[in-house]
Amino acid sequence: MRVYIGSTFQLISILLMAFCFAGLWALIKESWRSALIVLLFPVVYLLYFSSQAAMIVRNYLVVAPFLFILMARGVFWTSSKLRWEKARVGLVTGIVLLIAVNAIDQVKAAETVAHRRNLSVFMDAFERYTEAHPKWTFLISPKLERELRGRNFWGKNLSVQIDTKFDQPYQVYASYYSEAVIPYQFKWPTNRPGSFLAVFGPREVNLDYYTGWAGDDRIVCLSPTQVRKNILPTSK
Repeated sequence: MRVYIGSTFQLISILLMAFCFAGLWALIKESWRSALIVLLFPVVYLLYFSSQAAMIVRNYLVVAPFLFILMARGVFWTSSKLRWEKARVGLVTGIVLLIAVNAIDQVKAAETVAHRRNLSVFMDAFERYTEAHPKWTFLISPKLERELRGRNFWGKNLSVQIDTKFDQPYQVYASYYSEAVIPYQFKWPTNRPGSFLAVFGPREVNLDYYTGWAGDDRIVCLSPTQVRKNILPTSK
């Protein structure tokens, strides 16, 4: 069984989740009755929504405050087990810094939404991405090709898509979302972390979980495996 963590900072999410479990353990040890009161609603809520046919990530935001409480309890419970005061201060300071890193990333994501019409920013980011991987061959869709050539950008590792069979050798298929996903959105599986190698556009949602998102167009990068699984079967 493969376990995916749909987070920008996987290490941070794993660490904070570990503190959630530590907080749960501390809460149960102190008073199982108090633990029952705190956990009854989120557990029943998760069990109910987990039984539904479709998973919609935003529905689980309701349990976020309970996770924050457990995480905070876990941090201070762990801190109380440390013998040295400097270690305790360092632990709490480290957690605050990790939360700050995540908060900064959220602010940056919000800025991409606020400046969603400034398409040149996303094109610049994609161009830098291709330059950062000179050994990868990028297969470029027709619409994206026109945009790149209009900007007088065409790297040596870029190749034009000449048909819909994808017979050309490539490591990354780069296309607009409206070309690669929207035409096949009803057959494209969602809730699949890692569906896209990279996305260049407003970050209002995680496309891995909202594959059929009808928002602004954006550049998406797909692996050959994803092309074979999600585009080729439906384009025949």
